Amino acid sequence: MVTRNGFDMLFTNALVCWVLVQIISLTYGFSGEMLPYSDPNTCADNEYFDPSSLKCIPCNDVKNLEPTKDSELLNKIIIFNK
Repeated sequence: MVTRNGFDMLFTNALVCWVLVQIISLTYGFSGEMLPYSDPNTCADNEYFDPSSLKCIPCNDVKNLEPTKDSELLNKIIIFNK
């Protein structure tokens, strides 16, 4: 059985935790938005994986970029970074 003082202490602790979570969320810019994760291995030949947005981005045709010919090395780098 929770006494009145125990309930007050529990409520106070919960409130302090909630306030801390809100402060940390505001400080570090977490808006609660969920970003879908795109696997780098699922990018098409005309796309590259952008680590800042965690998704595949189409290559810019104006820059005449070509897909990598050494995909085995790229996969080793991706596996090493996990």
